[in-house]
Amino acid sequence: MSERGLDVLDKYDFEVLKISKVRGALLCETEKGSFLLKEFKGHEARLEIEDRILNLLSENICVETYRRNLEGALVTESEEGIKYVVKTWHEGSECNIRDLKEICLAVRMLAWLHLELEKLSYIAPVCEYKGEDDVTVSYSFVPKEPAGELFLRHNRELSRVRTYIKGRKNKNSFERLVMTSFDTFFSQACHTAELMKGGQPQIAQQWCHGEFCHHNVILGQRQNYIIEFSHMNKGIQIEDLYYFMRKVLEKNRWDFKLGKAMTDAYSSVRAISAEEWNYIYLLFLYPEKYWKQLNFYYASNKAWIPEKNVEKLMAVVNQQSAREAFLSELKKRTSFA
Repeated sequence: MSERGLDVLDKYDFEVLKISKVRGALLCETEKGSFLLKEFKGHEARLEIEDRILNLLSENICVETYRRNLEGALVTESEEGIKYVVKTWHEGSECNIRDLKEICLAVRMLAWLHLELEKLSYIAPVCEYKGEDDVTVSYSFVPKEPAGELFLRHNRELSRVRTYIKGRKNKNSFERLVMTSFDTFFSQACHTAELMKGGQPQIAQQWCHGEFCHHNVILGQRQNYIIEFSHMNKGIQIEDLYYFMRKVLEKNRWDFKLGKAMTDAYSSVRAISAEEWNYIYLLFLYPEKYWKQLNFYYASNKAWIPEKNVEKLMAVVNQQSAREAFLSELKKRTSFA
């Protein structure tokens, strides 16, 4: 962030005592606490809904909140025309995905968050605001693509990648690995899409965090906080748990005992319904990491594939047997068993 953006701090009701750089933002220590100054590129009307929800959540659980400027606005524009927001900041460290105690704590925090968000289901994902020339404009959150449709689209993309690679004469190491592993993963992808043919599961739509991962769980000495709600949406809450678990399990070789510890921790706070068990199983069944690697390859410069990406694909292939063992155990909790 350019230091020229610091002029926006004059428009807030605090005095900055010290400024330091953190990832993607500036940390401002003031007489009223610590705040983050961060560039904002989203939709201001969406931010109003997010702010309302965060303020209501903060009455019962610890989450970041926005600070309004002296004019009462959430977004402040700098002299260069760049927009910024100011958010509360709390000392602590990110959740350690190698530490079982911290992992289970984060999952329980997610469950409490979901319970509180369920209380706010009355807040519609739509609002009206004054646009140019004081014209009232309606804004609504874009709903996520249903999983069944998403899987079908991903499968078409996988087929496209295989067809492309088959047509290449001098295949590189990444492409050769795709050709030897594709059938296993594609078969699983098609099976998942077939099981999802009935459409999105009949689970009530609630507010979700949208990107709940270890980076967004801050564990402090006195308080633990959840941050980064910029992907918040109204959807199926168990997707938050899936996203967190997948990130952790990929780093821990799909250890089922670890996976069970996470679902046990979550359900100790918020019960997982039979329909949600089925849904989370289908989310795990789809080989998302494999699709991601092939999708990245297809969208990139195919003349040169970074060795790091070859290593990532190799890790996905090498962990497949452990992943299938995890799926076999998880399936026992579903009606697919």
